[in-house]
Amino acid sequence: GLSGTGEAFIPQYVMYKRPSLFHDKPTLIDEDIEEFMGRHGFNGFHVPNIAGEWFDIQSNDRRVLADMKDPDPRTFEALELLITRVHAAGGVVHIWAWGDRSRRQTPHNLEGGFNGVVDQRLQRYIAARLGPLPGWTMGYGFDLWEWVNGSQLTQWHNYMQSHLGWPHLLGGRASKNQLDQLSEALDYSGYEQHLPTYNLYVETISKRPNKPSFSEDRFRHCTTEYKSYNMEMTRRGLYHSAMAGGVANIWGNLCGSSSETGSLPYANPEWIKTYATFFANRFSKDLQRCNDLTNGVCLRRPGNSHFIFYRENTDTIRMDLRALVGTQPVVAVDAKKAYAEIPLDSFKSEDQTWTAPYVSDWVIAIGNYGDQASPLPVDTPSPTPQPTPVSTPVATPIATRQCPCLYLPHLRR
Repeated sequence: GLSGTGEAFIPQYVMYKRPSLFHDKPTLIDEDIEEFMGRHGFNGFHVPNIAGEWFDIQSNDRRVLADMKDPDPRTFEALELLITRVHAAGGVVHIWAWGDRSRRQTPHNLEGGFNGVVDQRLQRYIAARLGPLPGWTMGYGFDLWEWVNGSQLTQWHNYMQSHLGWPHLLGGRASKNQLDQLSEALDYSGYEQHLPTYNLYVETISKRPNKPSFSEDRFRHCTTEYKSYNMEMTRRGLYHSAMAGGVANIWGNLCGSSSETGSLPYANPEWIKTYATFFANRFSKDLQRCNDLTNGVCLRRPGNSHFIFYRENTDTIRMDLRALVGTQPVVAVDAKKAYAEIPLDSFKSEDQTWTAPYVSDWVIAIGNYGDQASPLPVDTPSPTPQPTPVSTPVATPIATRQCPCLYLPHLRR
């Protein structure tokens, strides 16, 4: 849920740039927020594996070198700028701290290695500089099963959380196409999944129902990889992850771009925006699957006054509403078009079939969900904390933007 509100939402991140490409570029960030959150309806940005950029924002291929010791303030300035602006717009940022070992993007080469003197100093910098800022989460990296074990992940998680001071979800995806975890101590359950189906999303949630679930690979449009998504797969994947009960994802259009430079705009941003607008005020943490009531898929709230039905490539949806309480408003939305509600006559408390005007992917909402004008929940800080430029790495205490009187002796080397 969004910090401080208690409202549930499904993080649908768009692939973003490495920090060196948006450092000291507030106008670029604002334009990307308008494009990907405004026009598309994504509610977050994913920053790829930072790795060597923690120490040198211009790090070649983000490699981690043995002589890296001092965190680079420019990297933190870039992240602070992105996080505060995205959060003010109602979104969140997800960061990968490291990459994988084959690319030399892990802490192996640092003095002391994993959780050693340099690594833990970096963790204290992250806690001090980013910890006070709301609106971000962090994954340890990717292909973790190749280069880090569960005890190392647990140690990283516990050390970070002991210094952050403010709650942030920390996690890391586990083995390829398996529902295991390297460490059960992490705050969310992350998985590397290629082309997950609706049923796999359901299984993902059911495996660890007491933690947020994150399909933490990157689903890429316009590539030839085994995890390539065309526009229809992207649109349907959004609905599948929502109708399963809520699983986070990372998306990106790489037609002429790369994981270094982030996603380009999609050809059909209105499809993504329709999904975002439909679920903006309708998704809640108490939704339960109810597929026995339909020939599609279904979610309902306790109390039986709110139902959501979804079915693809159809002109009929069966809905068993014998348990429906009261007379509720009903709208249908064509998932393949720009958002437009088709008001329907109030349904009776009976098992019935709705006939659509034509074949498409249809989603139906039954119940009063309030105003649907805003496609994103907004939790805007007032005033928005702004990053304070720092010209050189420091070993003296840093005052944070939100609490200028705070003394942080743990920053000392």
